[in-house]
Amino acid sequence: MRAGFEITNEMGSVQIDERFKNFCLLQKFNGNTTTAMDTFGGWIGSSISYSHPKNGSISPIFCAYSSQYVVAATNVNQDSNYWYFTVYSSGPVGTGFTIHIYDGHTPTPSNAGLQLLNGSGEITFDAARKYLRIEQLVNASPGMGFNTYDRVSGRAYAGIATRPIWSYALDQTTIGTTNYHRIRYQIVGVRGHDDLGGYVMGAFTVSVAYSTIPISPSLPPYKAGPVLIADVTHY
Repeated sequence: MRAGFEITNEMGSVQIDERFKNFCLLQKFNGNTTTAMDTFGGWIGSSISYSHPKNGSISPIFCAYSSQYVVAATNVNQDSNYWYFTVYSSGPVGTGFTIHIYDGHTPTPSNAGLQLLNGSGEITFDAARKYLRIEQLVNASPGMGFNTYDRVSGRAYAGIATRPIWSYALDQTTIGTTNYHRIRYQIVGVRGHDDLGGYVMGAFTVSVAYSTIPISPSLPPYKAGPVLIADVTHY
């Protein structure tokens, strides 16, 4: 910043700057998965899909949080009026979760508290808003096991995949007397907290396909990428 208002912390990181805007919480709601994913091979999982009206030109950020199972909000698509996304869970139908939607769209400002405006008169900070708080960045790999990451006791966390993180695995299995070629698709999700005040992240299967002839997918074997961990406590 060459001129204007800026607040930094003791580490020198910018916390508030009149030139910068941040994503703020636009909507929050609770839900439950309704659709069972393929359990033919013994896999347990569930999902539900949503649509979200467009409120601005910036792509929203979808966070899924659950205290029960590892969940992920992914498969984001759009048309002229809506964003579409799916919540996947490593647990059965009925898994409870909370969705947090962050966007650059500006909610109605408050009538009291600290506000910061830029040179164009746009509100770039409002103390009454709930801004996206990034706690950590973790590199996630498809096929990874469930790992616990300890953070701060009493806090709640949600995962944001910066890109689709998925993999597939090919193997063979016998069901009854029939030999099948099997393909399992996995994605990476996050459970919001554990007993130590952290979160659990890992890959889980979202679909299974079987064939009596060899399966040769045209997809690359996996996509890896970082996961942003957001602090959603009291949001």
